[in-house]
Amino acid sequence: MIEFEAAQAAILREARSLPAVTLPLADAAGRYLLRPLRARFASPRFDQSAMDGYAVRVADVAAATPDEPVRLPVKGLRQAGAAGSLTLRPGTAVKIFTGAAMPRSGEAVVMREYCHEGSDGVTISRPVHAGENVRYRGEECPRGEELLAAGTRITPPVLGLLAFHGQATVAVRDLPRVSVVSIGDELIPPGQRLRPGQIYNSNGPALAAALAELGIARCRQVLVRDDAVAIRRGLAAALRRSDVVISAAGVSVGDYDFVTEVTDRLGLRRVFYRIKMKPGKPVLFGTWRAAPGDDGHGGPDRRGGQGRGKRATLFFGLPGNPVSALVTFELLVQPALRAMMGAAAPVPAPIQARLATACRNHAGRTDFQRGLLDLSGEEAMVTPLSLQGSHMLAGLAGANCLIQVPLAVTDLAAGETVRVWPLIWGT
Repeated sequence: MIEFEAAQAAILREARSLPAVTLPLADAAGRYLLRPLRARFASPRFDQSAMDGYAVRVADVAAATPDEPVRLPVKGLRQAGAAGSLTLRPGTAVKIFTGAAMPRSGEAVVMREYCHEGSDGVTISRPVHAGENVRYRGEECPRGEELLAAGTRITPPVLGLLAFHGQATVAVRDLPRVSVVSIGDELIPPGQRLRPGQIYNSNGPALAAALAELGIARCRQVLVRDDAVAIRRGLAAALRRSDVVISAAGVSVGDYDFVTEVTDRLGLRRVFYRIKMKPGKPVLFGTWRAAPGDDGHGGPDRRGGQGRGKRATLFFGLPGNPVSALVTFELLVQPALRAMMGAAAPVPAPIQARLATACRNHAGRTDFQRGLLDLSGEEAMVTPLSLQGSHMLAGLAGANCLIQVPLAVTDLAAGETVRVWPLIWGT
């Protein structure tokens, strides 16, 4: 068996970046920048007002008070987007709006709240200092400065920054083609009538939802029986059509667990099998390449590209217990997908927190217990939940983090510091 950290590292070594594509901004949210974003111009592009008010010279309003305001004639108007130049003469003011270019010789802007405009000019009831309510050219960034590194996730403010610098499109990595194969005679799709011995297939929908949170809105879902022939047929088709195949169940050592046997016969290059972690011990990971001449995955890309045909497909054989499937997806599969999509930091960083209550572990495996993380105090606190069974999906649904208990540790007392993995699906 391999240890958790070694398994995570081995997976990332096999996760190759996908080909580049160019998308309109409207389709780019949630993806990762292929190249750094550099400022196409200084920001702001010109000296401008940060408020609605009046542009003035500092000396002209130095003596202004609420009891003895200063009156200045208004000699011009500046609106946002207005072209042309305007010079502020001594002893005058220019009415100005947020975002408008400052007049030449204007030193500050008095907020409108401190001004009263009449027919003979404006009265100003307070002084200002040089630069007050002025945005100066280049104060955010000069032209050419790197604003965002390659691999940055395109969040709403990142997308806004791309648009601000005039980009209508952005280069990113393509999305992986993913197949999810749920295995089990007892499984039926939600919505159908349950018969004795049957359960609803929760792994397929849950894993598809986890993929959607990463921006992979479409995946191929397959439900197959606990039969070696059926599993071989389902996995073979999925491997040919996909960049990543995720199976759930059939990967342990029971009489009806055929995934390891079937994938060996299909030519999977096994990277590791079984991890010293709980939940999630029976995980199989490997890579698969189509034989020469094999149609489907081995030929030209079905979306028009030629660069994906020779790529190895990543295969993740996950446990069938629903908590195990989702925890191993979060800790092992998600980093690989993020790496393929171009994320600079494929593994979200865990944080340090103190235990609010004690917790126990069976030594020999790294335990990932479901917990509630509280960041409201001076230091992060985390509480283990009561529903810790690998079949207890309600416990995972009620958690917002995973508490990592080292494999050599059996008891952790309240107040001890632990590593915590926030469960913010897709980030």
